[in-house]
Amino acid sequence: MQKRHTLTRWLVRAGVLILVVCLYAVAGFLGAPLLIDSQARKFVQATYGRELSIGKIRVNPFTLSVDVEKFAMPDADGGPLLGFDHLLINLDVNSIWRRALSFHAIALDGLAVNAVVRPGGAFNLADLQAIADGNAATEPVAPGKANAPLPRIVIDDLQLNNGQIHFEDRNRSRPFITTVSPLTFRLSNFSTFADGERYTLNARVFDTGQLAWRGSLTAQPLASQGEFSLSNIPLPRLAAFLGDALPVTLTSGLASLRGDYRLTADDFMVVDGEGSIATLAVRPRGVEVDYISLDKVVASGLKLSVAAQKAEIGELAVDGGRVQAWLSPEGNLNLSALAGPPSDSDATPAAKSWQVGVPSLKLDRLAVSIEDRSLNPAAVLDLQPLQITVKGFSTKPGTSVDVQAIATINGTGRATVSARSDLESLSTTADFELSDLNLAMLQPYIAQQTSMTLTEGALAAKGRVTYADAQPAAKIVFDGDVAITDLRTIDNALREDFVKWAQLGVRGIHYQSAPQGLRIRTIDVRSPYARVIIAPDGTTNIAAILAGSDAPTTSAPATSAPAAAAPKDGALPFPTRIGTVSITNGSARFADFTTKPNFDIGLEKLKGTIAGLSSDPGSRATVEVDGQVDEFSPVTIRGDVNPLAAETFLDMSMTLGNVELASFTPYSGRFAGYSIRQGKLSADLNYKIKDRRLDADHKFVINQLQLGDKVESPDATSLPLKLAVALLKDQNGVIDLDLPVTGDIDDPRFRIGPIVWKVFVNLIKKAVTAPFALLGKLVGGGEEINLIEFPAGDATLDSGNVERIASLVKAMTERPGLSLNVPATYNHAADVPVLTEAAFEQKLIRFREAQLAARKKPVTELNYAAVTNDPETYRKLLEDVYLDEHGQKFSPPEPAAGNVGQNSDDTQTTMISALESALRSRINVDDATLFALARSRALAVQERLLTDTGIDPGRVFLTAPVEGKADQSGVILELGLR
Repeated sequence: MQKRHTLTRWLVRAGVLILVVCLYAVAGFLGAPLLIDSQARKFVQATYGRELSIGKIRVNPFTLSVDVEKFAMPDADGGPLLGFDHLLINLDVNSIWRRALSFHAIALDGLAVNAVVRPGGAFNLADLQAIADGNAATEPVAPGKANAPLPRIVIDDLQLNNGQIHFEDRNRSRPFITTVSPLTFRLSNFSTFADGERYTLNARVFDTGQLAWRGSLTAQPLASQGEFSLSNIPLPRLAAFLGDALPVTLTSGLASLRGDYRLTADDFMVVDGEGSIATLAVRPRGVEVDYISLDKVVASGLKLSVAAQKAEIGELAVDGGRVQAWLSPEGNLNLSALAGPPSDSDATPAAKSWQVGVPSLKLDRLAVSIEDRSLNPAAVLDLQPLQITVKGFSTKPGTSVDVQAIATINGTGRATVSARSDLESLSTTADFELSDLNLAMLQPYIAQQTSMTLTEGALAAKGRVTYADAQPAAKIVFDGDVAITDLRTIDNALREDFVKWAQLGVRGIHYQSAPQGLRIRTIDVRSPYARVIIAPDGTTNIAAILAGSDAPTTSAPATSAPAAAAPKDGALPFPTRIGTVSITNGSARFADFTTKPNFDIGLEKLKGTIAGLSSDPGSRATVEVDGQVDEFSPVTIRGDVNPLAAETFLDMSMTLGNVELASFTPYSGRFAGYSIRQGKLSADLNYKIKDRRLDADHKFVINQLQLGDKVESPDATSLPLKLAVALLKDQNGVIDLDLPVTGDIDDPRFRIGPIVWKVFVNLIKKAVTAPFALLGKLVGGGEEINLIEFPAGDATLDSGNVERIASLVKAMTERPGLSLNVPATYNHAADVPVLTEAAFEQKLIRFREAQLAARKKPVTELNYAAVTNDPETYRKLLEDVYLDEHGQKFSPPEPAAGNVGQNSDDTQTTMISALESALRSRINVDDATLFALARSRALAVQERLLTDTGIDPGRVFLTAPVEGKADQSGVILELGLR
């Protein structure tokens, strides 16, 4: 009985157990799926207001697994949001003794996420969080709950297979769409309270890209480490994904990145990373040209620490590529567009900046093109290939970098730079070398400022540049040498050489900006050449070229540059010192088209030195330069000068010899009115400037000058130039001129050329207007050497006039080109009274001689004094002469009232006086008498000029009688030149 009861209880218990199992099975297999389905739908409807779509749900209560198919949650617009094809959740019975929610496996297949940025910027997935947060907002959070430990969860195996994330950004002018698929993920042995969980994540990104992420994950504390890789990421798709956050367009580029990482609660670190980009091409938005294209970019040794805010790229290498840069016509650099719009200056700066380091940066095989499009045509600078190496770059304070650069410039030039720079202060020391740089590349800039063409020229330079951020001002120092070879420029208007040289070497340059100063050891110029032209309108090619006009050199009126102004009070010249300037085989050409025919002369074989140039006021530079005018005329320049100092000093002399004057016929014809048949010029020119005042002495020696034909010119002087030449030319055919000039060089009207010409014209004018003053100064005899004085009515030369004529003889000997006019001179007022008296005396003497002869008495030493010594006899002689001439006796005049009763002597005197007057009135001195006297005087002068003097009689001309001047000394015969 007892056994029966025991069996019955066991059977009852077994039946109950079976019933429970059956009920459990029914609830699990049938009830749980319905419950899950209904609760899920209600939750989504209540929380999100959307209709959830769920396929078949299977629950196995015995294996503790849930299997869900075809899950789909719509977006607010009814489109897809979240979904999957199949979800398997398999709980682990070990959850009981693990005291943790344990999953043997979780598998999700066909996950589909449709992420959309709506117009206006709202993110559709954010709806889920926002709505959920809104529903939970009324539930208070228990104190300390926020910092509570994570729930105990164990997942033996978590898999995501064939996942897909579809992304659309509709908040753009052109929507961006991309899909990350397939996406796979696997997490093994995951626990929120133990270590050792492993995971893998694989995904295809932007069609061709691959993401691989594997490692270990610890939930509490949160930690992970492993490795990741991204490969074949198309950068244009990535740039499109970033949208407006990226200010540029990436037209090509394929990127890869891999590395080891470590994640802790306090830091995220990347170690031993490396990355590369192939065929990268960058341009600003809306532009059709790539500004930067790089063949290959490789970064290795990547290190990152978020907590320390440090990042390092062990080596960054760029191999091959091209950069196109230009300045727009407005002066803007195109590359600045790659940085996007300017940042807000009021933006709050970051609390702490990252420290970034690149110990090694290498750029190789680059082609950099830089154009200045503000010019037409544009100036182009091509650096190809360009190689740059930077060592030690870091944003850490106090960091210095070493930079090496090598470039080929415009196909011929080569530049190398080696520099060290402090990135904080920018203090830099750079050694550089430049060779074979074609200066023709500068022509667009030259064309903007001048009307000349730089056709060729090569620049070479070598030296060191240092920059120091010192106080109170930054300091720049340059030490080195510069050379320009085979330079040639052309005058655009004339299409002829303007300035050129074979070589210009500037050596021993030392420049510093603070305190300012420039020192140059030597400047060596070989075969320099310059062409100076005066156009028909008086302008110079230099003025036209520097004016920057392509118009002919005749386009502007002639202007004269004012003299250099004195420096302002307190102003100091730029401190400069130049050791030696050497010139070898220099030449120049000067042409003047204002004359017909044109004037053209050359300066050849210039050589010499200028030593000791300095801005020091007390310094003096020594000039020693030799050359020649054309082929056989030497030029010598010697002296001291100080052109760099504030106070100009000059003590310079220039000697010219054997210059053919026939070359100057264009000038002589224009300004003198005669061509030059022959002649040679030598000159000693001396200039002194001190205290802003010029003292110049011009000594010209002209040998065997012969003027040619008369030239009609409106600019010609009206002076008798041939006479001037004869006056100035000595017996050896030499003209010796001294033309001193003085003046204040600060006077804007002071110009040495016009003043010298004015002095010369004044000299000619003085010579032809007062030629005998010039001769008298030359040979003695005074300024009135041509004035020969004769006593009135006489042709006798006294000793003084004989000496004066002797001086004239000497002057004519010294000036063989001169000829004299000797005028037959008389003066009516002076000569007639004397001639009348002489005729009167002669009349009395001859009459007395006749009386004595009639009486047979001897006539001896009879003169006027003899016939007038006895008043009574003299009176009777006068009466006889009167009777003879008038045929009647002389009737004396009645005595004047008051004279009656005068004594016999007085009566005698009155009678004699009356008779003399009556007889003199009968005497007539006619022109023939005067002309005879005048000719006698001229003959007397001629005789003295020609007798035993050697003077050619053909140079002395007697001219017709003329009325001359007279003074108290007598009548003046004024000799003239012809």
